Amino acid sequence: MNIISWNCNMAFRKKAENILKYDPDIMVILESESKEKIDFIKHSKFPHQIIWDGGNANKGLLIASYNKDYDIKINDLYNKNFKYVLPIDIITKEHKFLLLAVWAKNTSNPFTSYVVQVSRAVNFYKNLLNEKTIIIGDFNSNKIWDNVNKKEANHSDLVRSLEALNIQSLYHNITKLDQGKETEPTFYLHKKRDKPYHIDYLFVGNFWLEKLTKLEIGNFDDWIKHSDHMPIMGQFEV
Repeated sequence: MNIISWNCNMAFRKKAENILKYDPDIMVILESESKEKIDFIKHSKFPHQIIWDGGNANKGLLIASYNKDYDIKINDLYNKNFKYVLPIDIITKEHKFLLLAVWAKNTSNPFTSYVVQVSRAVNFYKNLLNEKTIIIGDFNSNKIWDNVNKKEANHSDLVRSLEALNIQSLYHNITKLDQGKETEPTFYLHKKRDKPYHIDYLFVGNFWLEKLTKLEIGNFDDWIKHSDHMPIMGQFEV
């Protein structure tokens, strides 16, 4: 299984080929226009199934299956209070597992923005989370900001909550780097090379750790002309 997440910085219809060339089975795109605005037939690959959710037709959360053996649907327990942490059931002949697609956003209250929204969603869905869970997307969060404002949860709190459920960041598991010490940025503020941050993540349950064949984060030179975010890609032998 090849899963890819990318905050495309809008207008995905013009950028899709950059992701499709990696032959995704499951694709999570943040800041995508609605599926009605995308003429998929013009692309090199046509999706098997598509889910899109967003309050603005020009900017939302798109999940697509490009493998006919992977059916996707929004989980029945979807809580719209966490609109941009979308629980997706992925069903194959051999497996059924939950994907949480994350696009952590600002809110009108800075004390409930970004990581707090993700933390609340994880707590709400915790009874659904298990060794086969995948959580992927733009978290807009890093340990370096743990002490910025006083919030009910920071990045380290979220990581601990997930680790208690045996779900961990794949990047940190592979590199053995501590949170906040990442060496591969996933985001460049204002598209500036000298303003790098690691804020996009792929968290997985233990089931996936032994099945990983490749983890890749896009690099600046290849992707910055398309978005301020780099894609994160995981390949698993299932």
